[in-house]
Amino acid sequence: MRHLAPREWRLRALFFALALALELGLLWWLGRRVVLRGRGLGEGRAFLSPGPAETPDAAGPAEPETAPQEVEVELAEAPATPVPDLAELARALEREALPVAGTVAVPGAAPAAAVSDPVRLAQVQRFKQTWKVRGGGTGIEAEFVCYVARYAGGDWDCDLIRAPDGTIAGGSVPNLIAQVVHWSEGRLRARLVPEPVALDAPELLEQAPPFVYLTGHVDFSWTDGEVANLREYLVRGGCLWADSSLPGRRSRFDMALRREMARTLPDGRWEPLPADDPLYRSWHRLDGPPSGMNFYQEPTEVIRIGRQVAVVYTLNDYGDLWETRLTEQGQIDSRRVALWPGGPLVDQRGPHLSGWDSRFYRNVTAASVGDAHRMGMNVIVHLLTRF
Repeated sequence: MRHLAPREWRLRALFFALALALELGLLWWLGRRVVLRGRGLGEGRAFLSPGPAETPDAAGPAEPETAPQEVEVELAEAPATPVPDLAELARALEREALPVAGTVAVPGAAPAAAVSDPVRLAQVQRFKQTWKVRGGGTGIEAEFVCYVARYAGGDWDCDLIRAPDGTIAGGSVPNLIAQVVHWSEGRLRARLVPEPVALDAPELLEQAPPFVYLTGHVDFSWTDGEVANLREYLVRGGCLWADSSLPGRRSRFDMALRREMARTLPDGRWEPLPADDPLYRSWHRLDGPPSGMNFYQEPTEVIRIGRQVAVVYTLNDYGDLWETRLTEQGQIDSRRVALWPGGPLVDQRGPHLSGWDSRFYRNVTAASVGDAHRMGMNVIVHLLTRF
């Protein structure tokens, strides 16, 4: 009898161990297959079957076995919950007392429009109350504050004149506000806050302005704090009014704004306004958006929360046209004035008519500047009366 070397013993032991493991694994798989079929699971699909009779029926022969019936189950998508219309909710709050608990239901609306957050609805109502709006149309009266937004990464003051202390002393929005007060004969008492408001500042929620104005030329990225604070401001009833200082689509500012708004309102959808939208009739009668800088005439776009506007986007660079101040007679103001004590004299015609690079700008006339101011006034009145 031949004696095996230790190396051969180890190889044979390893072979027998592998064979035993394979056999045990095969027996486990066969046993599990039998158990699964006994439970009616088959190859992973559900069956509904009465199963074969084990004993013949006394009244006659047993029924023949029937093949199990395969049942396919389709998963239906859950219906999307509609966003409540804040305008209707605000009006409901005016008519009914705010409950301490439970839901606030909109009269005449579907049950899905009810909101179980009375604090949020109270904030919407508080926003509206701070604007002191009375009446509507050309008979509207209101008293409110206006803010220019300062934000991360952008040239937010590109169409403004700032004093040495950093406050806003002149330019686009101050000229627009002055014209709105003049055309409304003082019934719209708008006050521009000279200090810009940061998008992540608590003042945006505490002061509750009807809108915050934002512009720029360049690409930008908002911080997470700016995104969260702006979202809260919009949900509570505020509005972001963005005016591109690079008119048209696909500019650096245009692409940045759309990207950052997708972060702020992920479910928001940009909607171009038709030429007969009420915005163009809120004060002045306009046949759609007027022609802006360099003759751009893109439609105004909005994002809504529910059915009411939360974001307004004017793509035609009206802000640069507002830099040209108008006289009471509607003509271009050609004076030179100091905007702060001891400051330099500033040409009221604006940089696009008086600057060295004015030859690069077109459509800067008394008519186009007047139409841009009328458009701006219509946006303001529309935002004041959208609830």
